[in-house]
Amino acid sequence: MRKCLPLNLLEPTRTKSRILRETYGSYLGIVRETLSCLDGVKSRGQLHSKTYRMLRDGHHRLASEFVIEATSHA
Repeated sequence: MRKCLPLNLLEPTRTKSRILRETYGSYLGIVRETLSCLDGVKSRGQLHSKTYRMLRDGHHRLASEFVIEATSHA
């Protein structure tokens, strides 16, 4: 049996490039905000409890999974 994966080999449009840059900027902003709140945090759960509401309020247009993933990477 053969499986095929469709590949998108075209350059992204200007709109898609802009959206990608904005998304990366938001992700980086969340990581930086999270890093500034690391004092005394010993686990991912503590970090989530300490930062989640602040980050969701500041980045309300983003999906919660996005915020959680960026926090985990911090």
